[in-house]
Amino acid sequence: MIEELKAKLGAEVEKLQYELNVTLPNEIRKAVELGDLRENSEYKAALERQQFVQARLGQLRQRLSKLSSIDRTQIPADRVGLPAGVKPAVTDPRPHNKRPLQRRVRGGF
Repeated sequence: MIEELKAKLGAEVEKLQYELNVTLPNEIRKAVELGDLRENSEYKAALERQQFVQARLGQLRQRLSKLSSIDRTQIPADRVGLPAGVKPAVTDPRPHNKRPLQRRVRGGF
C-alpha cells in the first residue's frame, strides 16, 4: 500500500514538474508578448498557477520523504489503527436487510 501511494505521488510530482518547467513558462512568455502586464489577466493567472504548482510540489515532496522514512518492519501486523478502512469479518447473512445486526441478551439481571 505504501509503494502504491509513493508511485501515485511520484506520478503527480512528475506531472507538476513538467507543468512548472515547460507549460507555465510558455504561458508566461505568451502573456508577456501581449503587452501591458498591469492589465494582463493571462499573465496574472499564469503566475498564480505557478505559485500553486510550486506549493503543491513542496507538499508532495514532503509527503514522499515522510513515506520513505516509514520502516515497514516496525508496523505491527496484528493491530489496526484508525482510519484503516477495515471491514469487520462478521456480516449480516441477510443482505436484503438494511438495518444493523442486533444482538439480544436473554436472561434476568
